[in-house]
Amino acid sequence: MNPKVSIVIPVYNGSNYLKEAIDSAIAQTYKNLEIIVINDGSDDDGETEKIAKSYGNKIRYYKKENGGVATALNLGIKKMTGEYFSWLSHDDMYYPEKIKKQVKATGGKSSTIVISDWTIVNTNGRKIQTCAVDDRLAKYPSCFLAFDRETHLNVCAMLIPNKLLKNIGLFDESLPTLQDYKMLNRVILAGVNFKIIHQLLLYSRLNHEELLNDPITKENFDFVRSDIIGALSYEDIIGYFGSKEDSVENYREILSSGFPRTAAFLMEKIIRGSIGVDSHNAAKEVLLEDLSRLPEDKMATSASNLISRIAKPSDKKKIMFCSGHWLTGGIERVMSILFKELKNDYEIFLITPYDERKSYIDIPDFVTSIKIANDLFVKHFDSLILSYALLLDIDVAVGFMNLFEKQQNLYKLCVGTKIKTIASNHEYYFYPYKSPGHYDAVERRLSAFAKCNALVWPLNFNAALCGMYVDNNYVIGNPNSFETVREKNTISGAKVILCVGRFNDYVKRVDRILECFSLVLKKVPDAKLVLVGKYDNDVPIREGDITVNNLIKKLAIPSGSIDFVGEVSNVQDYYSKATVLMLTSNSEGFGMVINEAACFGVPTVCNYIPGIEDIITNEENGFITEQDDIVSMAIRICDILTDDGLQMRLGNNAIKKVEEYDSKHVGDQWRYLFDSLIEVKDEVGLRTRLNNKLGYKIKDQQLFSKVLSRELNEIFYMAINENSQHNNKIITFSKIKRLPGKFRANIKYEGWLKTTKKIAAKSYLISRKILKI
Repeated sequence: MNPKVSIVIPVYNGSNYLKEAIDSAIAQTYKNLEIIVINDGSDDDGETEKIAKSYGNKIRYYKKENGGVATALNLGIKKMTGEYFSWLSHDDMYYPEKIKKQVKATGGKSSTIVISDWTIVNTNGRKIQTCAVDDRLAKYPSCFLAFDRETHLNVCAMLIPNKLLKNIGLFDESLPTLQDYKMLNRVILAGVNFKIIHQLLLYSRLNHEELLNDPITKENFDFVRSDIIGALSYEDIIGYFGSKEDSVENYREILSSGFPRTAAFLMEKIIRGSIGVDSHNAAKEVLLEDLSRLPEDKMATSASNLISRIAKPSDKKKIMFCSGHWLTGGIERVMSILFKELKNDYEIFLITPYDERKSYIDIPDFVTSIKIANDLFVKHFDSLILSYALLLDIDVAVGFMNLFEKQQNLYKLCVGTKIKTIASNHEYYFYPYKSPGHYDAVERRLSAFAKCNALVWPLNFNAALCGMYVDNNYVIGNPNSFETVREKNTISGAKVILCVGRFNDYVKRVDRILECFSLVLKKVPDAKLVLVGKYDNDVPIREGDITVNNLIKKLAIPSGSIDFVGEVSNVQDYYSKATVLMLTSNSEGFGMVINEAACFGVPTVCNYIPGIEDIITNEENGFITEQDDIVSMAIRICDILTDDGLQMRLGNNAIKKVEEYDSKHVGDQWRYLFDSLIEVKDEVGLRTRLNNKLGYKIKDQQLFSKVLSRELNEIFYMAINENSQHNNKIITFSKIKRLPGKFRANIKYEGWLKTTKKIAAKSYLISRKILKI
């Protein structure tokens, strides 16, 4: 046998090692060779090209524009004339006998890849360690690709028949790394055999442990390996690991090593495989231990029930909702209403961490509620949710915790599966920009949003902001929690100011509530303030600030004028007795309490929150005052408390406005979104369809631009102040100071719309720079 072998050397800026690589190829004891060097657009002042050309006709040399190693390899394969392909990285070297011994080992078979052991050397060529190929590669090649974490596979240690590459496909040029693993998986699936030579025949400077410290490479490993697992059989996995117990142990190691997608795909195979061999008890044991870590009685839906559902799934489309808690708040009210609207069309699942605290909002019986141990949920949320979604054959996963890194990562992990993802956003868009504890979420969130199939915002303002960076933003308002009264035609005579929310959260600004109420009492002494929601009056309102009780004393508010109710299950009883709702929050994702009050004909007085114009039209169904303008807010509340005609007019207009958020209408919008994601495969067609019905609209572009400019100024001030305290670096301050002037000047030439988009894009770049100082 004397087949021609083509050694392909892809190189980019390789003047430091290229000569050693070429010399080792020329020094092969096997002589029927061609050596092809592909210069992948090196920008080292011609040094790489100079070295390659110095070999004259001993090699074939080609230069191309930079496109990555896969493009260089593929060009080399297209140019080669040999029957076998051997890849030599420009910083590696062959032992002299490498090609000769591997050609002999092929036995002339065109479906056999030969691989040898190799030596890892450092930058100076000193030996660090040797790598021996695991013999399981010959029997379970796909399993080896998916699970080996010690030696890995080094394609430079292989000899590959050219026929395999031409028949099955070249290296994947879309991947920055691991093109070799994708290629090998294709040839393995086509029936290739591996022949192992346990001899050291390659010097490699590639240290996989160092490579895996690179986040991008690690993420690529996670995706490539999990995709390979998707084609494995349960029997192969058990054969490779030796037993089900060992496969579960490897799942745990993979998960703890930071490969969440690979772990989820493996878990799905283990549980489904166990069910397939009539071992429901074994599958249940794994689910309890690794996907819940709770006693069955605390899982909400038992492990036995879930295993049965996995074994015999229903024909309905399946929607999974994921949340960080199920307590008593706006998110819970929204979801519980949606569940009722969607129950006839979908099988509904809800995953939350276990929490002993009581919720006053019940999870309906028709919802499959799954509880997970809190520590497991926090640490491995992304992998756990993907495992459940794969096992339960979920069509759409809806996430609510979009500042949580693991939630963000879930959207990325679902790419390439049948699972569509929706990020349902209930916080104000700029909230993480204004909260130092969430600065790190700003850039991560945008990256994750780009991987989502749809982003849902309840207000047009937030959707429009996000729409400047990603183009999958849609608007669906929160559904009404209660039936609306037909008409407000009587006035009770009571003078009740109602506030509903989490008053232990500074964002709700209980200090503003009390300050405003103290002013109201001066004009309307018989007014009463009722606060419904969680509170703690002995905890400082802000760090180092006074408590609620201290502030009440300071403002001399009579104790009988205030009623702190706490959390209740019958909040509708308080709305029905209220005269006016007061909302003083710094920000709101929607302001759900406004619509809840409107269902009972109760108008709202609130300080301006970006996007609130979707819900309140000033002086028609309520009043909007500027942030921190406590005096104006108090005047407006007094007007309503003392003018029955005004109260009735605002109340009836509130009833008409809130009908836009009828639960059936909102349920239809969600149904339209789910069905579109499941049914429409064309990405462009999907976006067009969704934008036609759910796309965001800005009615007052001038107001939008004004609010955006103001918000950016506040964010810049906060970011600079935060960084000047810690690092004393305000290098970008001069740029920020010039923005308002540029903003006004640009409007004259390009108008509000183009100016807004330009200023938002510029602000993002400046913000990112500030946050990285």
